[in-house]
Amino acid sequence: MKTKTNNKNKKNKSTSKLSLASKLKNSRKKIAQKIGLEDDSYRFIALLQFDQEFKKENFEHKVVTFTSDDLPLIDYMRSEKVNNNNRSKDADNVNRLFRCLKGGAWHFESDDIKVCSDGFLLNGQHTLEAISQYFNDATTPKDAEVLLGFKLGVSKGAMPYFDTQKKRSPEQNLNIKNVALNPIQKQIVLAEGKKVILGNPFPKKGQINYFEYENVIEANQEILDEVFDAVSLSKDFPHKAIGYALFLLAKEDKELAQELMDEIKAKHSESLKDETPRSRYNVKLGQEHSLVELFREEKHLKMSHMTSKTSRDCYRQEEFFPIAVDWLVENYKIDRKALSL
Repeated sequence: MKTKTNNKNKKNKSTSKLSLASKLKNSRKKIAQKIGLEDDSYRFIALLQFDQEFKKENFEHKVVTFTSDDLPLIDYMRSEKVNNNNRSKDADNVNRLFRCLKGGAWHFESDDIKVCSDGFLLNGQHTLEAISQYFNDATTPKDAEVLLGFKLGVSKGAMPYFDTQKKRSPEQNLNIKNVALNPIQKQIVLAEGKKVILGNPFPKKGQINYFEYENVIEANQEILDEVFDAVSLSKDFPHKAIGYALFLLAKEDKELAQELMDEIKAKHSESLKDETPRSRYNVKLGQEHSLVELFREEKHLKMSHMTSKTSRDCYRQEEFFPIAVDWLVENYKIDRKALSL
């Protein structure tokens, strides 16, 4: 384990050195004998490592390079001896971080593990669990390294303020990187990312990493550009339902998907020329493509029988997805397997 330390209480002093932890790692048996142990007690040495390197009275920031040799120390940090007051681990979050490590998209700068002056971890249980799984995974290279930032000597009073900020949505992350996607392309990318990683384009929960959405865009750039370049669709167009159904179709028959999208766009262009009064939702009913009108009918049918119309119980686009698939299969004799989830 290598460390690079930046101690804010010591001005103009920045050092990079092999820590005691690294020395312990390289000569465990020798050190064990010196401190009176009969055998190589990795757990006890991990305790010494942690107390020496991570238990600090004054605030300090350091970046640590872990290898598989540091698993005893990592496991000690995961134990209730120093990590007993954190929220329960969420398997989905651990898996998300694990995929970052396996996918070469680990950015240690994004967050730090905080350790209070008493030597207790105030956060980081998901990160440490993911790193432990990564080093224990049979496909991880033996010489793999993981960088991890630590803030030491942190006040316990800061803990209630960790992880309370609003998380960025996938759409916001795409905007940050200036990924130019129109509304239908964006919903297709979000759905396909969830399908590839979670096995379901419309899951009730589950997190996808930004790099995984990037992979989806790269793998399907041609279809996104050629079939779904629409910039003008009806305001109530179900991008997620019809868009994703046509995306699955495009994977099997790009020409047919392109033809259908052209028809949808052409029909919408015609409706814009018509001066018929619009509905209260500012859309012209009965003038869009028949698949779009079918969506409107299904939505109206459900909502007309609802006693409460909150944002939670309104007609969800994913409810229309199987109906869109049925429409495509019945009208174009498409193999249903090509559109199955």
